Amino acid sequence: MAKSGIDDFTTPWSASTSSSPQTAVTPYDKAGNAGTPTTLTFTNDSTAPTGGAITANGSASQTYRSGTQVPLSVTNYTDAGSGIATNVITRASATYNAADGTCGSFTGSTVVTISAGNDSATLGDGCYQYTLTGTDNVGNTSSVTSAAV
Repeated sequence: MAKSGIDDFTTPWSASTSSSPQTAVTPYDKAGNAGTPTTLTFTNDSTAPTGGAITANGSASQTYRSGTQVPLSVTNYTDAGSGIATNVITRASATYNAADGTCGSFTGSTVVTISAGNDSATLGDGCYQYTLTGTDNVGNTSSVTSAAV
């Protein structure tokens, strides 16, 4: 019977390994002819993405805004390990208590699209908080949340 595919891996390795083990592999065609061997190096990536930031309404502290759109400033996460898969902005909302200027408990997680530097949704009265979540190509995540608007 002809061999096809690649040789089995001979070096055990798991995601918790902190080293960078190498495994030699040999490709085979359907007729069983061996191709040029190559060495694969495995690298563990358990580090979350870094560098993300989000500011709503131009401030790092709670601000008030009249109008129906909230300006957002975003610095996307990056990842030096496996690379960044996604940067997603979500919005949570809460009731606003005008008597004491406070927000209730934030709930929800609506995905946000930015248009011309603003949350593209038309928003009503209330409090809003934005979260930027970066996920790398192996599932590590980091999140940062804005102050309330």
